[in-house]
Order: sequence, then structure tokens, then C-alpha cells
Amino acid sequence: MKKYIQIIIYTVLFLFTFYITYVFTNKAFIDRQNLHYNYLLQEHQNRLNETTNYFERTASIFYSEVINKPEVVSLCDAAATGNRSSRDTIRQQLYNQIQVSYSRIARYGLDKMQFHLPNNISFLRLQQPDMFGDSLTHIRQTLNISHKIRQKTEGFEIGSTFAGYRLVYPLYYKQTRFVGSVELGISLNAHKIFGQKDSSQYLFMLKKSIIEDKHLKNNYADYQISRLNPDYLCPKQLAECLDTSILSLNTIERINKQIFSRIITKLQKSKSFVLSASLDDKYYSLVFIPIKNIENQQIAYSIKYINDQKLALMYSVFNKQLLIITILILFLFIVAHYFIHVYQKSKIENLKLFNIANKLGEGLLVLNKKEELIFINKKAVELLKITNKEQIIHQPISKLGILQKQSVFVSGEAVFICHDESKLDVEITVNSFQLSTKEKAKVISFKDITSQKNREQKENKTNRKLLELNDQLYADGIQKDRQKQILEKQMQLVKKQRDALEKHSKHTQDSIVYASRIQQAIFPHENFIKQVIPNYFILYKPKDIVSGDFYWMSKIKNKIIVAAGDCTGHGVPGAFMSMLGVASLNDIVNNQRISEPTLILNELKNRVISVLKQTGQSGDSNEGMDISICVINTKQRLLEFAGAYGSIIVIQPNPLYPKFERIKGDSIPIGFSSRREGQFTTHTRNIQHGDKVYLFSDGFADQIGGNKGRKLMNKRFNDAINQSFSKSAKKQKTILNNYFLSWKKDYPQVDDVLVIGLEINIDKKNTIKEQSKQNYFGKKVLIIDDNENDATLTHETLLQHNIISEYALTPRKGIMLFKQYDFDLVIVDIQMPLMSGYEVVGVLKTYKPTIPIITLSNYTEESHIQRAFKAGSNEYLTKPLNDDKLIQILHSLFKPNTEKE
Repeated sequence: MKKYIQIIIYTVLFLFTFYITYVFTNKAFIDRQNLHYNYLLQEHQNRLNETTNYFERTASIFYSEVINKPEVVSLCDAAATGNRSSRDTIRQQLYNQIQVSYSRIARYGLDKMQFHLPNNISFLRLQQPDMFGDSLTHIRQTLNISHKIRQKTEGFEIGSTFAGYRLVYPLYYKQTRFVGSVELGISLNAHKIFGQKDSSQYLFMLKKSIIEDKHLKNNYADYQISRLNPDYLCPKQLAECLDTSILSLNTIERINKQIFSRIITKLQKSKSFVLSASLDDKYYSLVFIPIKNIENQQIAYSIKYINDQKLALMYSVFNKQLLIITILILFLFIVAHYFIHVYQKSKIENLKLFNIANKLGEGLLVLNKKEELIFINKKAVELLKITNKEQIIHQPISKLGILQKQSVFVSGEAVFICHDESKLDVEITVNSFQLSTKEKAKVISFKDITSQKNREQKENKTNRKLLELNDQLYADGIQKDRQKQILEKQMQLVKKQRDALEKHSKHTQDSIVYASRIQQAIFPHENFIKQVIPNYFILYKPKDIVSGDFYWMSKIKNKIIVAAGDCTGHGVPGAFMSMLGVASLNDIVNNQRISEPTLILNELKNRVISVLKQTGQSGDSNEGMDISICVINTKQRLLEFAGAYGSIIVIQPNPLYPKFERIKGDSIPIGFSSRREGQFTTHTRNIQHGDKVYLFSDGFADQIGGNKGRKLMNKRFNDAINQSFSKSAKKQKTILNNYFLSWKKDYPQVDDVLVIGLEINIDKKNTIKEQSKQNYFGKKVLIIDDNENDATLTHETLLQHNIISEYALTPRKGIMLFKQYDFDLVIVDIQMPLMSGYEVVGVLKTYKPTIPIITLSNYTEESHIQRAFKAGSNEYLTKPLNDDKLIQILHSLFKPNTEKE
């Protein structure tokens, strides 16, 4: 109970410490983020102001230099005072006068120019000369204000044909009579000019209600509903001008979907704001600046899409800080727990030792490093005749006065002075004792040898003369006997040392052999490989029982993934790395369902660097591996290969001209490398039925041997493959093995050796059967199998018939899933540890006896089959799994759907 309370206390303290740290770290991050957002808002606002000021200056210059001239203003005066018939002539004259200058300035963004009569009637639109005579009183507030105050008026406004920034300049004939105005407009499309200055994307969206108030429903064709909010419209012309090289339309669409729910409340406040989104490990910031009209009403938003690398860096730094803090807190808690545990343990052990010491038949004194007495047992009190034990505890041992001659305690015989001043002959043993983690103690044990001393003195007096005579008479014989005894003792000592060394060597050898069995167990099972690729061979020759080379295989739908790895070193270190490689590949391919060879290599490289904590600093682990990844797509008849310092050989066995090709991988290691690296390359080849593929490590080619003790090299290895590829898989393995041994001769094996030979099997009958598969859509199957490769293969087979399956790698998990969910069928492997398949079938039948169960096993004996049916199995299949037999059983259990789902 104490242990659980301690765990709860540690957990609460850890979580509380982590929470406090997280709050402060998160607050600092939010402050940095807000500063960044404020900078983005200010930058975008400055850019809008800069653009508006640029167009206003351009418009003012154009007004002064071109429009506000007597020849132009006089035409405007004639139009204001003339009759209707004369205005057509004046309009043409005004158009001819301005048209050239207008076409020049329109290229710089001032693409809207319009002359108005004093009564707000449109007289001439340079951009649409054929359109005139309409009144703009009800839809153009800038015009109304300018004609009312007869001064320059500017502002953002939505009009009948475009929305943008408008500048209205009054016109005076001879500086006295008001004859109308000229309007220079900058449409939203003009803002693309300043958008070219950086790598951001710019958009505008306008309030739908404002457009409806302006009675512009007939112009809806020029707008589209905003993907950010349905209450806003976006001009199509501006959307069509987007630079997709900066941000693609698909990326913008995904960003809009991600922030859609957050933007609603923000837009209602009509204020500037920034929102961020995360896509494909990238961060994007959206800056919203409200646009107000001349009446200070918010009628639009200017939006800036930014590929925000600084925000991505801030998130990365924040996550790293959080990880480092978590690890640091956890490390401090572990260290604290360790010292508390050691202190408590030493305290308990000391108490136990002191209790035992009180029961000893010898006297015992314990001194600390200051030579102070911290413990004396009962026997010592009795022998030294001490009357008050408490007075001498924690006092210097010198105050006891028990030593007669020696100034310090040493092992051997001595005379103690007791408290009643009597003498006591004793035999002393002095040892050191670890009292606690920081404190050592001196332990002095002694026993009374007074009676033994008296007896020895008497015996010595009686036998002294006899001993002198015997010594003289048998001196020679005794000397020889002693030499013989010494020699025999030395021989016995040598024999003991030899036996201990042999025992230790055998224990080490047995451990490595057992490790070899564990390593072999994680490699793909022979039955699984035969089922995936019937014609194959694996030449596997570890240098030191366990190996740094490993092979691995999996199957996902029509793809067969094969790997051959060569880890740093060989023996036990290499074996550890190989187990890391196999475990990582199982997770990357079987769990994450990654089947592209370059993606597999990238993920494997990241995991090795992460697990080995490689940073490139001095003292770091530099282990890694070379590996070849081969993906065989039997449906598309395609071979994909990528390698990290690994190569493969592909042979197309044409009877006349067989094609031999050695494909090299990239010079990029799986592990940390200080030099600059590139990206892994995918090599693609078309394949046919009967093509041969070979994966291998460098152990075969690096073997020393031959007549001159040289390396075998790649050329001789290629020749050996060429000489044997036309033979059967079994014969190829024998030929390569004999070739290797004949070259090696009596030289030691220098490295682990691995060669994998595969024959591509694309069966036309299987293709026909693939097309005629039954459709069992909606059926659900539970697979209980401790072998992940077998379970995955069964899952893929069922998936081809539209059967949904879920697999459990332990009996306990399988039973739990069976109780929680409804399944139409259960497939159970008989050979499982902890709980056999027979027991699992019995348990399942007690819960839902009507659910059919199929058992799988490598056993073909009748006794095993009968035992499976006795446990409750409905069908029994042997491994490797026969697809035709499984289809027959499914057909008997389920009725196929006649139509595809």
C-alpha cells in the first residue's frame, strides 16, 4: 500500500511541476506569438497605406498635369451648359483629348476615369465610352459629398461596375464656375501590383449586404461567394489573377476550411486580426485588415496569406523547449527517488545488521570516520565489563582505554583493558562497512582467547623439547613433504581456475546461442515467405553466431516489401542494431502502412537517429546500417528500389540474351552523418514473370581468400550470380555457398554474409481469380494471431473480398475485442504463447456460441485437428493459408453480394 501511495505522490508532484512549467512556457510563447501577429498587422496596414498613397499621388499629378487644364475644363463647361445634342460632340472631343493620357496611366493601376456633370449625371467613362447619361446620386456617396462640398473627396467604395478606391476632383471653369467633376478610380485588381513585392497572396472580400444595398444584384456574375464566410463576396477578376506559384488554390482552400469556424466571431467585430493554420508541417498566417468607406462603415476586408516560416520556427522551438523541460523534470524526479530509495534501503539494512550483531557470540564495535563509537553489541559490553553503555556511545574510542599497546586497531591478537582494569586476551578483526551512501564505518570484531592462550602455553612447555628433537630428525622428510603439498595445492588452484574459466566461457556461449534463437525468431517465418514468394533462397552466415545482417519481408495488398540490412559491426552489437531495424520496419510498414521505398528509408533514418540520440557531437553513438528496400508490385508488374549504401541485382532470364543489371542505392547512411546529404532516389523497373531479384550485404564480396589472400570483390560475386541464376532456388543457394567456402579456404570469415534470391511470380490464373473474387461487403472478421506477418497476410486476403477485419496479436486482446464488438467470423491461430488457440476457442464459445470460428495451424496431424473441433472450431486450415480453401469456407458461411458496394 505504501508503494502505491508513493507512486501517487510522485505522479501528482510531477504533474503539478509540469503544469506550472508549461503555464510559464506557454505564456512566453503566446507573448512572442502576439508580438509576431502585431508585426504582421502593422506590416500589412503599412503596405495598404503605401499603395493607397502611391495611387493618390499618381492621381493628383495626373489631375494637375492633364485634366485641370483650360482646354479640358472648357469642354466640361460646354457640356454642363450645352444642350443634349451638342453634348455628344463635346463628349467625343473630350474623349479624344484625354484618351491617350488615360491609356498610359491605366497601365499603372488608375484604370477607372469618369467625368460627371454638376447634377451627378455621368458624362464620359473613359473605360466604357459607350456608357453615359446615368445618374449616380443613389449609389455613389463619394460623388455626392464632393459635389456638395465642391472639394476633393476620396475613399473606398463599392460601385455599380467595380469596387475600389475612388478620388473625385471638382472642376472649375476659370476658377470660378463649378462645371462638374472627374473621378479617378483604382479597382481591387490594381492591388495585385503591390502583391508582387513579396511572396504572399492577397485577396479582398466585400460585404454582401452592401452590394445588395447598392442595387447591384445584376452584377453578381462578377462575384463569387467567399469560402471564408458566406456573408462576403470575392471579385472573380481578382481571384483569377492569383499567382498559384506562391500558394496553390488547393492550399488556400484547405487553409480556408481549417479557419472557417474561428473566423465568424472575428469578422463581426470589424477589427484587424490574424489567424494561423497548419498544413503538411507548414504554418500559414492570414492577416485581415478591415476596409472602411467614406462614411466610416466597414464594407470589406483585405486578406493576406503568408507562408509563415517564423511562426513555424516559434512552434518548433516551443515544442523542443517543452520536451526538454519534461525530460529534465522526469530526470530530476528519478534522481531524487533513487537517492531516497538508497537512503531508506541502507537505513533498513543497518538496522537489520545491528539486530543480528547483538546475537553474535563475538564482541562488536562500530566506529564512524571520526573514530567515535556509534554501536557496541551485548557481547562486547559483557567482555569489557562496561556498566553504563549509554555513556560511551558517540564518544571517541580513545576514552574507553581498552588498548594496551597499539595506538590504532589492527587485525590480529591483542590485550584489552576492561573497565575493572583486568586484562583480556582477544583476537581482533577490522573491516570497513558502508554505513550510508556518503558515510563509511569501521567494524571491529573480537573474541576472548584467554583460555586458549593459557592452554597453548602449557602445551608449548611440555612439547617444546620433543618438537626440537623431531625437527632435527625429520627436517629433510618434512621439507620434501611440504614441497609436495605446495605443488599439489598449486595444481589444485590451476585446475580450479581452468574449470571456472571453462564454466564462464560455456555460460557466455550458451547466452549468445540463445540470443541467436531470439534474433532468428524476429525474422520472417519460412511459411510466410513461401506463401508470398514460393521460389526463393536465403544464404545467411553470421560471423559470430548472432549477426549484424538481417532480412525482412511484408505484404500490403499487391505489394511485396523486402529488405536486406547490414548494421554497423557484427556479433552482439550488430545483432542489437538488427533487432532495432526489424522492429522499426514492422512499425513503419505494417502499422503506418508506408510502402514507398524512399519514405521507408527516411522514416527508418529518423528513428535510428532518435533512438541512438545522435547529434553529431563528440562522444555520440555513430552506429547505423546499410540497407536495400525492394517493393514488388505484382499487379502493376513494377519493381521499385531504394538503397542506403545498398545495391540489388535484377536479371531478366531471356533464353537468348539474359539481361543482368546491378542497381546501386544512394551514398546516404541510415544514421547521423556530418557531411551534406541529399534525398533518397527511387529506381523503377518493369518486371515479368520469372525475373530474378537479389538483395545482399557486402559480407560475401568482402571475404578474404583465394590463392593470394585477397578480397572476393563485386565482380566475382556478380559472376557467381550469373553462373547460378538459371538453376532452382535451392540449387542457387548451394552453388553460392560452395563458391564462398572454396574462396574462403582456411581464412577466417571477416563479416556477416547475407544473400537473398527471389523469383518474381505473376500467375495468370491468380489474375483471373482476382477478377472473379466474391464480394462479401459488410462482413466483419476478427483475427487472433501472435505472428504479425501472418495476421497481416490474412487481413489483406479478406480485404480483397470486401471483408472488414481487425487483428489482435495477443489472446487477451482478442477476447476483449470479441466481447466488445460484433463479428461475423473469428480466425484463431493454434500456436500462441501464454494461452493456446484451443483455450481461446473455448473461451469465445462460452460468450457467443453461434459465431463460427476457423482455426489455423502448422500441424497436420489428425490429433490436433480433432482437438480443435472438440474445443469448438467450425473449420480447420493449415499454414501457409490456402486462398482457394478460405474462399470455399467463406462461401459456405456467407452469401456473397451480387452487386458491388
